[in-house]
Amino acid sequence: MTEYVLTEEDCAYAAAFIDGEGSIIIARAKNKLNRSGTTFYPYVCVTNTDEGVILFLERMFSPTSKYVKTPKNCEKTKAKYGFSGNKKAWVLRWTYENAIEFIEKIYPYLRVKKRQAENLVALQGLKHNAAQMSYDDEIIMKQFDLYLANRRLNGTVLTDEQIEELRPKIREAKQTTEARRRASLRAGVNGCDIPGCEREHYGVGLCRYHWRQKNESKSVKTGVVRGLDRKCGQCSCDISNLRIDRKFCSHSCKAKWHRAKKKNQDGSAS
Repeated sequence: MTEYVLTEEDCAYAAAFIDGEGSIIIARAKNKLNRSGTTFYPYVCVTNTDEGVILFLERMFSPTSKYVKTPKNCEKTKAKYGFSGNKKAWVLRWTYENAIEFIEKIYPYLRVKKRQAENLVALQGLKHNAAQMSYDDEIIMKQFDLYLANRRLNGTVLTDEQIEELRPKIREAKQTTEARRRASLRAGVNGCDIPGCEREHYGVGLCRYHWRQKNESKSVKTGVVRGLDRKCGQCSCDISNLRIDRKFCSHSCKAKWHRAKKKNQDGSAS
């Protein structure tokens, strides 16, 4: 099998082809992991009816995906523009890191879409690592500014209303329980805020018992709190730290209590 080596002429040819027939854009998609609910990513696409050119680009530059557009599935184009192509067309797409690698190879030879390529590289510089699930607010807005700049370079004119509609809606960051506990400790909160409760602090100013009550949409009681100063029904030891429906400290105490109850019932019956 012949091994193909990428040359400068190949990169220059691909750059000219992207300048004339391709698209270099910053794509936008929904992402629940981001605080804004939106993610922006590099996207390069080229469409042509000449399969030979598409096969050349596919062989030399390894696109992310390839698919075929036929006249049968061009109904949306016909409904939008009043006509549809009558030829089969091949589409190549490069996304994320794959798009950046492709752009870096052809960047020196780009002429028309050079600024769009620069925006894609700048966007990639604002990307986080895979372990981090959300961006800072400032980074989100920088990504959005690059997205708008790229759309303007590609000829899209947006009104102020459209820009506001597209602007990411930044949600309040959710704090984990451990983060809440550490923040409370830094603020000097050591115990539960409920009067009469002496348990250790767990989160948002509450112990674990009352924090769980609050998260389960139960009213947090004040004064003499249910669950405090509870005693075992057999040996009278403290069971305040056990589950609220527990009446005994152990199975043995529970068995002793039931044996004593049965013995008293038998004695009264006789």
